[in-house]
Amino acid sequence: MNPFGSSGPHMRDKYAAKAPLVSGETVAPGDYRCCECGYDLKIERGIVNLPVCPRCQGELWELR
Repeated sequence: MNPFGSSGPHMRDKYAAKAPLVSGETVAPGDYRCCECGYDLKIERGIVNLPVCPRCQGELWELR
């Protein structure tokens, strides 16, 4: 039995499948790409909330 409830494997599957990240989600440093226009965003330090894309105002990002 999973002591953390039934959402554990589901959450791992979501990230394993590289589900898009949404603007406003808290992320760690890394390279992100806008799913709509391909704009590259590099977050170098700290933990931040993803912005909307400065080029197209898109709200979906993928971790590169």
